[in-house]
Amino acid sequence: MDFILLVDDSKVARMLISRGVAEAMPGLEIVEAVHAEDAIEKLTERGQAPKLTVIGYNMPGMTGLEFAGWMDTNWPGPPRFFARQTSRTASSSARRKLVCPSFPSPSRSRNSGRSSGSQPPKVMTLDSLHKDLLGEVFNLGAGRAAASLSELLGNDLEIGLSVPRTDVLTMTEMAELIQDGKDEEFCGVSLNHKGELSGDSFLVYTHKESMRLVQLLMGGGLGQEVGDRADFTDMHEDALLEVGNLVLNACLSSVANFLSLEFESDVPHLYSGDCMKIISNDGVFPVDQLVLYVQIAFSIEDEGLNGYMGLCLNMDAMASLETHLKHYIDTQLGA
Repeated sequence: MDFILLVDDSKVARMLISRGVAEAMPGLEIVEAVHAEDAIEKLTERGQAPKLTVIGYNMPGMTGLEFAGWMDTNWPGPPRFFARQTSRTASSSARRKLVCPSFPSPSRSRNSGRSSGSQPPKVMTLDSLHKDLLGEVFNLGAGRAAASLSELLGNDLEIGLSVPRTDVLTMTEMAELIQDGKDEEFCGVSLNHKGELSGDSFLVYTHKESMRLVQLLMGGGLGQEVGDRADFTDMHEDALLEVGNLVLNACLSSVANFLSLEFESDVPHLYSGDCMKIISNDGVFPVDQLVLYVQIAFSIEDEGLNGYMGLCLNMDAMASLETHLKHYIDTQLGA
């Protein structure tokens, strides 16, 4: 029997894409695999090439691109599409197409105003499916940020942004995860927002990675030595603010559009120093403040860099986010 192979480590992505594919191509069996190795095993068992393969771009173990290369070698011919692709430039190893589910009507987002500080929610009951769904939404926002950044720079750099992990952590847990035993200075961009996503968000890098990011974006070659904090210029700071503002607003707008929420964002601010000092807004947020942690993976040409996004919402905003997520899962995914 003819079948479609869907390979993605995200349960939400598989549910959404399966539904869309089933509507577009009724009558074909959809075979799901949770990662590339699982897909290879199922293809080996069937001994038959799929009519169509939809592949998750970011997967643990063998990546989507690597699996596409394996397919080119072992099962050449059937068309392949990438789901949740975040890079502007197509690879020569495979054709790519962004596969997006249908979302609710977009919200109206304005860019002014400042809210008061967030209050820590006492309970955040997001389960793995909610986090998975948020990861997909943040991935879409990161993809739009990558496209906007490429357009802004107007160069031929292959820029990719993706979200390999989403979780709920305390400030202390997030700081420990970001620092990972490193004794170095950090740099971060923070953004205050009010409305139905009232709170603060921030994007943090190690100083070394922030300098490398700016260097690459401003035309520095691969392998070029990275300077120290003293080499920071107003141009470097402006570039980090621009990237941070673009990424944070793109991710927030993606959540707002997906759940039909409204928010207003203030101008971004740049901070440097101790990691906990940056993410806690110099002590404004307590160490047990719950934060929605989002890892942002930057891919510029062949060089990978990591940024870390945090979203601190007040109690009303977090309650609203949980309610909307649960409603979407119940009504759209039937889970």
